[in-house]
Amino acid sequence: MTETMLWTSLRRMRRNRGAMAGLVLLALFSLGAILAPYIAPYDPQAMHYDVRLLAPGLRFLMGTDEFGRDLFRAMLHGGRVSLLVGFISVSISGVLGTSLGLAAGYFPKLDGIVSRIVDIWLAFPTLLLAIAIVAVLGPGLRNAMIAVGISATPSYIRLVRGVVLGAREREYVEAAQAVGARDALILRRHILPNVAAPIIVLSTLQFGGAILSAASLSFLGLGAQPPTPEWGALVSAGRGFIRQAWWLSLFPGGAIMLVVLALNLLGDGLRDALDPRLK
Repeated sequence: MTETMLWTSLRRMRRNRGAMAGLVLLALFSLGAILAPYIAPYDPQAMHYDVRLLAPGLRFLMGTDEFGRDLFRAMLHGGRVSLLVGFISVSISGVLGTSLGLAAGYFPKLDGIVSRIVDIWLAFPTLLLAIAIVAVLGPGLRNAMIAVGISATPSYIRLVRGVVLGAREREYVEAAQAVGARDALILRRHILPNVAAPIIVLSTLQFGGAILSAASLSFLGLGAQPPTPEWGALVSAGRGFIRQAWWLSLFPGGAIMLVVLALNLLGDGLRDALDPRLK
């Protein structure tokens, strides 16, 4: 992407109110997660039985759970876990999907094999496939990240493959082949830059989906295990007290909703800003 195109895209982003709102909201959650040790320096797992199931107030902004633990501290530290899970999951699916997509789009002999594998891959719903992978690997946060990353990989493969199929027919690629350039050099220097913008947009949209999928696995007991304060695990822990302590599920569930919404708004804004057909 040239410098002129970059500045043009940034100007489009600034005019998109939804994208800016998503960016600000995501920045607030990210700052809260990064600064969690300074905002809430005490142990989020510290128990105080004299304040069990205390409603939100001045002393405890988001109330306490059945063990007297401060939910606000758990939310801040849980944000670090949830955002990290989403980032690592998207990184896994992005690297794996981009590599397979480049290979399938550039090498016709591999295209049929990869395409058939992707068709089988897509036959399984994303969350169901993630559950199956965790069932094989075992419950835990690390395995949940791997499962979510693998289950989201087909989206990258299909996107990158489609872009590469069009890019490999361009004159500059044919010229590079004519002078004897290696396939790896052509892919890295001439084709990969064309794939960068779609990958950025897809990764932003997949980030929210990864956080939601990881939270779903934790809610089912297959992801983060106690006492790790992950948002999905916090929602699961609070469901048994939904009638008497509504805040235990409301705040972590609301945080998941807002982060996913922010990422979707930002992803839509990036898609519009990076679309060369829009002026």
